Amino acid sequence: MSNLAKGLVDESTREVISIISARERPPLSSATTLCGTNAECDCINFECLTHLPGSIHVYVAKDRGDQRCLERCAPKQLTLKNNAKVILTTNIDIKKKLVNGRTGIIQNCFDEIVTVLFEGDQVATQVARFTFSSPLGCRVQLPLRLAWARTVHRTQSLTLQGNVHLELSKLTQPGQLAVALSRATSLELLSASGKFTAPPQRGEITAFYFTLEGREVC
Repeated sequence: MSNLAKGLVDESTREVISIISARERPPLSSATTLCGTNAECDCINFECLTHLPGSIHVYVAKDRGDQRCLERCAPKQLTLKNNAKVILTTNIDIKKKLVNGRTGIIQNCFDEIVTVLFEGDQVATQVARFTFSSPLGCRVQLPLRLAWARTVHRTQSLTLQGNVHLELSKLTQPGQLAVALSRATSLELLSASGKFTAPPQRGEITAFYFTLEGREVC
């Protein structure tokens, strides 16, 4: 993984890619798919949501001022169904471990709140709208996103349980592959699709790691 962090794809990494790419892709709804872009995540999440039975519930954000910088925190429109897989996008109660990045399953949708059974819990938790603020404005929205697919960036420092599938063709930034490969609890739970093209090496990253190792940059 250290070579990957430098933007260097060696033979052992290519062998791992070959192994996980040869595996049959698990059903979308039974794996966490890691993508390089939000747009790709949105497509996969919408497909999974569409295949769930039941009616949709649409939650439109209440905005004030300029919210463009808040779009990453909360979408203008959030569409949910019972049994949808979701992820918290902010800390709402640290003592109860209701923190950014925790996932769960929607149990019931109401007008202004939803109930979510978070991983590891026995009882569902009510999740209400949250106020996301910036110096220019605010957005009041449920602090949730669909979570069958997530960007590599959003999963940094997280350990993902169960099957993890990588969309290799969209991993175009240095370091993304290293993060993606290290999210699963074991290599046996990883699968991949698409062609991986190693991104151009960024000289400052390589120079930084070589300096740590006491090597000169050629």
